[in-house]
Amino acid sequence: MVARLRAASRAESQAAGQRLAAIGELDLLWLRRFGERETWCTDSQDAITAEVAAALGITQARAASYLDYARAMRLRLPRVGALLVAGDIDYRMFQTIVYRTDLITDPEVMAGVDAELAVKAPRWPALTQGRLGAQVDRIVARADRDAVRRRREHQADRELSIFDNSDGLTEVFGRLFSTDAQAVDQRLDALAATVCAGDPRTRNQRRADAMGALAVGADRLACRCARPDCPAGTTPVPSPVDHSGLGEMTLPRHLGMCAHVLAQQRHEDLTRDHR
Repeated sequence: MVARLRAASRAESQAAGQRLAAIGELDLLWLRRFGERETWCTDSQDAITAEVAAALGITQARAASYLDYARAMRLRLPRVGALLVAGDIDYRMFQTIVYRTDLITDPEVMAGVDAELAVKAPRWPALTQGRLGAQVDRIVARADRDAVRRRREHQADRELSIFDNSDGLTEVFGRLFSTDAQAVDQRLDALAATVCAGDPRTRNQRRADAMGALAVGADRLACRCARPDCPAGTTPVPSPVDHSGLGEMTLPRHLGMCAHVLAQQRHEDLTRDHR
């Protein structure tokens, strides 16, 4: 039984690695298709994200996250990525390493960090999230101390702004922690799906209207089909969102309390910054 558990865990990690590898290959196909133009073709990332979302049946935000990790595996951390594909580390550890090394800008420094982590990371399967993050930070700090500072400065730039257009509509701009943004994205999708098929609004319009429902704590969006026998009232209330961003997990979800690798990292970073 223990051997089966270990094999299943390894297979899960391998599947996560193969998914990122496949997305990376799709990304390369687009790069070859556009050549030099890929650097200025604003539609390429949206197109790849849409293709991934459709193939996996996930939101575009989740697909964009997978694309980011696939690019990190292909361009920045190929040796660590190979460990994930082989099942020698899990997806949680790979996410942590990507997050903690994201602001290293020198390619040679990045290659050195990748090589060192590829040797050491398989020895850390039982580390708590905090200790894992600290181990990666030590390696990053020895190689490029400024990268740690840049990451903290980048986090400090988060904001949420609301601009009234004086025409009954308002524009919203935000820069959030990725885990929070994914939670909002999933919750809007869930609320937008609580109306019946006769609702005249587009999906984007329902998502926009769901912001208001979310703000007042509503568990569903009012349907606008105008049918007296509207079936939306019998639609199950959506479960709170999966705040993990891991995709392959199907767990009971709680909007404000779900523990997640990056959410925990965020808390630890902020705590450390205020010491």
